[in-house]
Amino acid sequence: MLYQDLVVDAFDVELKIPIQTYDSQHRQYAIGESRQGVEVKFDMRFVETGNLYVETAEKREPRHGQHHPSGIYRRDNSWLYVIGDERFIFVFTRCELLRLHQVGEDGRRFRDVETDTSKGFLLPESAAREHKRLVLVPQLSTAEKKALDSMRRKTDEKWQALQRTST
Repeated sequence: MLYQDLVVDAFDVELKIPIQTYDSQHRQYAIGESRQGVEVKFDMRFVETGNLYVETAEKREPRHGQHHPSGIYRRDNSWLYVIGDERFIFVFTRCELLRLHQVGEDGRRFRDVETDTSKGFLLPESAAREHKRLVLVPQLSTAEKKALDSMRRKTDEKWQALQRTST
């Protein structure tokens, strides 16, 4: 099960809002991730760090050169930014996340971070709960929990391998 599927189901069941996602890369780049303007991001490390990673720029491969605007800075139809994990689905307006990144909270900015292919900032769970528009708590079946656990293990293995090669 993909996290995006979990979000689509939660929006449909709990909010009665259908989300039609685009599968083709062409439509995702030309229009956005979904017809309704909802960008969905799974944060695999949220449970470990207590922070949501909000993407601001990316590049396809870890090579020299500039990152391109993505996530909250990508120019597409996105107006809602949905991020979380299998425990919590946080729903933000894109404008609120832009404001938080540019201005911060109580006069202090959130920590910017960078990987080989991505840039973003860390939004602590406490700030996420304060500035979110909505939090959904998905009801997962046993099979869905197992699928998400498997996805998390595979992602953790990739993350560890990346850390080993970069040191």
